[in-house]
Amino acid sequence: MRSSQLSALLTLLFTISLTGCPDPAPPKVTEEGGTQGGGLIINADTDPPEGGQTIEDMGPMEDMGPMDMAPTVDMMSPDMELDMEVPDMEPPPPVYQGAACVEDSECLATEHCIFGTCRFDLRPSVYRMRGGEVFEPIGTTGGLLELLLNNSVQNEVLNLMFEPGFYTEEGEAYWFIGNGLPSTEGYTFRRNFPIQNFLGNWLSVPQEDGSSAPVWRLEGQRPFILAVPTGIVTPADTERYGDAFQCTTTFPTTVNVTITPEREEGEESFSRIKVDTDGYLKRADIEQINILFNGNEIRFIDYFENVELLDLDGDGEAQEYAFHLEVEATPVNFLEEPARPDRLDLRDPSPMVEQPPECEGL
Repeated sequence: MRSSQLSALLTLLFTISLTGCPDPAPPKVTEEGGTQGGGLIINADTDPPEGGQTIEDMGPMEDMGPMDMAPTVDMMSPDMELDMEVPDMEPPPPVYQGAACVEDSECLATEHCIFGTCRFDLRPSVYRMRGGEVFEPIGTTGGLLELLLNNSVQNEVLNLMFEPGFYTEEGEAYWFIGNGLPSTEGYTFRRNFPIQNFLGNWLSVPQEDGSSAPVWRLEGQRPFILAVPTGIVTPADTERYGDAFQCTTTFPTTVNVTITPEREEGEESFSRIKVDTDGYLKRADIEQINILFNGNEIRFIDYFENVELLDLDGDGEAQEYAFHLEVEATPVNFLEEPARPDRLDLRDPSPMVEQPPECEGL
């Protein structure tokens, strides 16, 4: 398989795709492709046991003789013991928060003084995906996606970037996730594709050895804009769009994201991050994805015919596919201006992508 064909199959997983649109800077790789729970309710209807006596079978109350009435029990009595299990409800991990401060020198090496408090902060490091493991979908489909995923990463066709962002005054922290454009000096973002703006919290999560570690968590599920290839067209305006153009479309999906910094024993700086992502995609959306494969266009949905459909949006219909993957990323040389609180547009989650009219209707 060619690298562009491999990366095209990854659109589902990473919510980012590359099109035939011109890049803002010459890419290192000339071929471009595209990449990117549910609940169970048990209703127990219990019928009376067979042969059980009903009130009608017992006859008139006056025929029953004297009744030995047990004394009433004060349900609020402190001496009463209720034989019932109370589930253990673990409180959520506390938000990571250091000491009060005036300047960075008063904070730990992994912290910055932000709004008068020492906060965990990975800046100025920016990370690029180095590999990943697919947990869902499982079986042949999951194994194929994982193989294609890592092949495209190694060939620098897929360059998923994770940029730690700034804090808000309320103590929340941004992560910016988008597709990278490689060059000989380092990486920038591909500006004609979404740069997702995720807002969450750095938490202090207990570890097995009794210590705690910082983990960034997206609170709940959030919409994630997915850009996918819908097919190849031959534009009438070849001077503007080239002889062949890969059309795209976008739709929202839903994801959970957790980012865990990791470092080697004895080191102060973090040499990698682990990104855990799970969510779902609707079958109707996957049906729009068409990929150029060995010179032929194939439907991406064909890879999911043996994957179970689930009701993951709670509408009562099993029309969604679950996905779950874990990614490792390491620092790279990042060539762009850091994101700023007063210029959130520097990380545009909804860029305008110009396409030839032939793409309409795909």
